[in-house]
Amino acid sequence: RRSLSSRRSELLVVFTSAFVEQHSATLSAGKIVSLLPKLDVPLAICPAPPVQCLLANLIQIGRICPSINGSNSNKIDYQAGAFYFNFIATLIDAIPLGTFLSRESAVEWVSDGSSHTPVVLSPVIIQQCKLLLVDSFVRDLFSCAVDKSSLDTDRILREKNDKDLKHEKNLAEVGGSSAASLAAKEARINRTKGFWQSSKWARKLSEGVNKILSSENSSDTRKPGSKVKGTDALVNTSTVSRKLARGKANDSSVTRAVLASNESDKTSPESEERPAFSPVFLFALCRAYGMILARWGGGGKGDIVKRVTGETRQGGMEEKKENATATADPCTLSLLNVISFSSDIVQALWSIIQSDAKVVSNIYSVIEPEKSKHPIRSLKIRPHYSDSGVQNQVDNDIGATVLYFFLSIFAHVLIVTDDCEIHDMDRPLPLHQLRRCIQLLKRLLYRACCLDDVSAD
Repeated sequence: RRSLSSRRSELLVVFTSAFVEQHSATLSAGKIVSLLPKLDVPLAICPAPPVQCLLANLIQIGRICPSINGSNSNKIDYQAGAFYFNFIATLIDAIPLGTFLSRESAVEWVSDGSSHTPVVLSPVIIQQCKLLLVDSFVRDLFSCAVDKSSLDTDRILREKNDKDLKHEKNLAEVGGSSAASLAAKEARINRTKGFWQSSKWARKLSEGVNKILSSENSSDTRKPGSKVKGTDALVNTSTVSRKLARGKANDSSVTRAVLASNESDKTSPESEERPAFSPVFLFALCRAYGMILARWGGGGKGDIVKRVTGETRQGGMEEKKENATATADPCTLSLLNVISFSSDIVQALWSIIQSDAKVVSNIYSVIEPEKSKHPIRSLKIRPHYSDSGVQNQVDNDIGATVLYFFLSIFAHVLIVTDDCEIHDMDRPLPLHQLRRCIQLLKRLLYRACCLDDVSAD
């Protein structure tokens, strides 16, 4: 028999789907505000626009549905979760800019059709909306959405084509005799020797620490296999830690302590099997949280290349400045930290960009002006719905959405990535994959900065 939470999530998706099917064209155009009642609750009672209240309610309901919230990977419903977060992205695109700001209070101009009124947004509604950004919630979502084994990430990232091998060979021939190459090689050799074996004072320090540990171990007169009186006796964790550090993990006392700890933390096994993996849930998360990064990540400061297109001549630039912050808000920095360093999102998204047929096709249509006449700077993350209410992933810039989210996360990861990690540990991506990424971005920037303006003129 289905659980109550499962039926609740199904009803949530069914009701939302009925609403989307009836108003698919309006939602695709980003005009969900016009569909919601404006005078349902007076602003004096609830100082928040209807779209913000709807988002707060859906977030509250979605957080208690295991098939959507990612709390249990065996109960996740990828299709239902994808539909839910796609609709969340539609709402995020329309909510006031003060919803996710880190200020204590936010003011929004609300229109009643004839006049505009400044309203201090309700802090209660804002806090309910911000539950979407809670670290544990975001971590659970992306942990369920990213499955490296199902995506075959490791194999895709290791593969090298003829261009990669040829490029590596040319680099080895050209740079093998340069001073920089020799210095880098010497630095790598020195690092492999091991600091504690090459330094004299480090060896003495290591020997002194070993003597201290040996003396402490000899002072423990109790035999390793002796039993502790009482079933509730505490384990001497310092002794156990020292034995583990010195490689005596096979000792019976250490084994019993570890097993006892594992038994206490072990939960009852789930009877349900994990559902078949699908990347659509990850795509929907990229769309929803990518919308947050686009609006609150500092993208409202205007066109970075200072060009003018047909959309900006008609007032598109002013609308963008009102709907996005000019500087990155702290909430987006916290969001980037959680997504970047709690999951393998960079490797997973880059492998999808190279292997998923729909994503690859859409990215090529973005890069090649012959395949699409829409300028890169006019692309939208907002979902597009067909007449049946189902999100159309083929014609909805899914490749551009995944690429944008990947680049946002990738740029944040590179800030704290050391050269040694890139060249010696292949983190966050192998070197040949980094070259592919650079080549892709060069073509992307060339079209955005040069070809799009020529076609617009």
